[in-house]
Amino acid sequence: MSDPITPPTPPDLQFDRAVSAESGRPGGVTCSRCGRAIGDSYFHLGQKAFCSSCKATIERAYASSLTPKSFVMAFVFGLGSAIVGAIIYYGVIAITA
Repeated sequence: MSDPITPPTPPDLQFDRAVSAESGRPGGVTCSRCGRAIGDSYFHLGQKAFCSSCKATIERAYASSLTPKSFVMAFVFGLGSAIVGAIIYYGVIAITA
């Protein structure tokens, strides 16, 4: 009898950092906001790639838009939608019963 053939061991997988095949080539990943080439790491927002400095700028702009007024508006519209949905639900129940 011959010895069984053992399959080669696969290389260790890492899931900490995305490695792009395009990163070493010109025309690889570019920032959607400033247009600079991104060499090491990038971030996605809405199917667009951003560099770390543009990401920080976008986060600051988003954080400044979160005000108590926007929370109250979202709460009022959500509550109104829930009330309208409940009225429609009970109307359908009343018609079909």
